[in-house]
Amino acid sequence: MAQNGLRGAAGPVPRTLERYFARQIYGAVLFVLIGFLALFGFFDLIHELGDLATATTTCGRSSCSCCSRAGARLRALSIVVLIGTLYVLAHLASNSEYTVMRGSGFSPARAGLTLVKIGLAFVAATFIIGEWWRRIPRRRRRSCGCAR
Repeated sequence: MAQNGLRGAAGPVPRTLERYFARQIYGAVLFVLIGFLALFGFFDLIHELGDLATATTTCGRSSCSCCSRAGARLRALSIVVLIGTLYVLAHLASNSEYTVMRGSGFSPARAGLTLVKIGLAFVAATFIIGEWWRRIPRRRRRSCGCAR
């Protein structure tokens, strides 16, 4: 055991680095997800504006229709995760943070294992969101006049 109670590759230093790594990735993925949903929502809203000319469509129905399609847009979650993760990896490399992590005992194998753990969390989240959205009763989504 080294001085100050710090251990080698399996000790608390890599655990802290794993948490930092994961927190950076989760934050970037959340940011990219919000951006993608806002962009797709804007496109849906623009598409629905053409239907506002008819007498049967209201602004409330149009916005409800746009919100009901947000779950279908979560199919792009794997792309969002890829973009967010690549952004974080590029950011860590450009600021030499990954080099400092390597010097602190964070091996490439440990980084890969951390990415696998984070990826499994995103796989589980994608599955849960997909199954949850699919099981919402259609009449509940149609209660405000949404077609989908």
